[in-house]
Amino acid sequence: MSEPRNPELEQVIQHDPDEASAYQVYGDWLAARGHPRGELIALQARGLDAQADTLLADHPGLWEAVGEFRDLITKPVWRLGFLEAARVANTYERTQGRHQVTGLVPTALGKLLEGPGRFLRDLTVGIVSFKQNDYTPVTEALADRGPLPTLRALAPGATIEPAPPHSGVASRRLASSAGVPGATIEPCTAKVAAHGFDDDRGRAAR
Repeated sequence: MSEPRNPELEQVIQHDPDEASAYQVYGDWLAARGHPRGELIALQARGLDAQADTLLADHPGLWEAVGEFRDLITKPVWRLGFLEAARVANTYERTQGRHQVTGLVPTALGKLLEGPGRFLRDLTVGIVSFKQNDYTPVTEALADRGPLPTLRALAPGATIEPAPPHSGVASRRLASSAGVPGATIEPCTAKVAAHGFDDDRGRAAR
């Protein structure tokens, strides 16, 4: 079944994404309409992680809009019915026999942000293209969406050693395109510059 949406309740969550009660109100609204995300929110709010994991396994539709791009999304962290953190990256299997692959990651990211990651807090963007990794398609996709109000950390995570030329510029563009100002630096696997900084220490966070 398609997931019902309530823009007013979603705005409440976006205003304060750390407030659990806002998710629970939304969960009650979803449950009243028979959608399993309502039950998932209730289970995770009560700390019943094993039951929540079973529900996720039994209802792949909870990934909804992600669909065929599910394999590009790894390291998912669920909180109160939605993805709190995730990594989006191309895969070698996806690139075999294809000439144009740069659109895969931006498309997968868009699907994620439209669906279970619409209140995402932490995002890592990995390899975009194995031929010549370039974050430009991702920054353009994020800029087109406008600021992401719940996002607190955005990190390029391509794990390229050594860091490619101008990686600092790419990282700053990636962070600024999503409206994530640099405030603190945290370690990250990729050698890229954080938003607002010129070295290669790591991650943009607020």
